Amino acid sequence: LTMNIQLEAKVLREALSQILTVVDRKNPRAILTYALLKVEHNEITIEATDLEVSTKLRIPCEATESGEFCVNPKNLFDLIREMPDKKLTLSLEDQTKVLRISCDKINISLLVSETTEFPKLNFEEVNSNLKINSGTFLNLINKTSHAISHDETRIFLNGIYLQIVDGKLRSVA
Repeated sequence: LTMNIQLEAKVLREALSQILTVVDRKNPRAILTYALLKVEHNEITIEATDLEVSTKLRIPCEATESGEFCVNPKNLFDLIREMPDKKLTLSLEDQTKVLRISCDKINISLLVSETTEFPKLNFEEVNSNLKINSGTFLNLINKTSHAISHDETRIFLNGIYLQIVDGKLRSVA
């Protein structure tokens, strides 16, 4: 059984560049240097974590089968970075641990890993949306960031808590 996925190279490239902001290439736990790709209902969900920060992105694709695998997003990004903005085909056979990537006349293979060791991430579905101007958001962060603790023994104080209250964004540090 082979899973074939087709998607635009540009879409995957942009998603991987966002995922790479979370993945720590020097993490002592090898699986945390990988991203989890789940293919289902013509959509790829990409998850990554360093156990402090987690991210989840969904991108459209055309897939023949559902499935999941872990791949090093830095290696995948480096491989498709120079590819033309055309349709990519990713294929993965059940019995192999090799992801085949083809675009135009370019054919590349990349090793993938099992998903069993990847941490299960829980992303709550948000029922409310908030639109905020990026300048206003930056101002909110700047006004709160001075209160962030730098004490490594109390890591839970090393950030800003964001909360939506009555349609407004509140920040606390």
